Amino acid sequence: MKTSQNNTESQNRVSNRKPSFYSKRLFIARATAMMRDYNMTRSEAFKKAWEIVKLYKRLLTEKSVSFIYIKKDGSYRKATATLTDPMRKENPNWKANELTFAYYDVNCNGIRSFICANFVKCC
Repeated sequence: MKTSQNNTESQNRVSNRKPSFYSKRLFIARATAMMRDYNMTRSEAFKKAWEIVKLYKRLLTEKSVSFIYIKKDGSYRKATATLTDPMRKENPNWKANELTFAYYDVNCNGIRSFICANFVKCC
């Protein structure tokens, strides 16, 4: 009898947890990839990866988010992004990469991505 009661209690605890908005594994993978490919220190890589997590969290909770990143040619770009249906409908089989962050650009009406190491800040 105690076993069944313990099982239901543990199931209730598991079901009452808030859903995770971002994978810890992806966070660590992004930081590790930035350290490996962009010769960043551990501290710099974890700071950038955490900023990406905060950006992703804002994208999940807000309708659109503005942020700045450095393009490959060295110029700065201010983007307004969302993670709504157009992105999923346009490319349903898209898989995440540790080094890039993909988003739906509201201004250009298309999917864009940037290198996580080049992220500057949220506006």
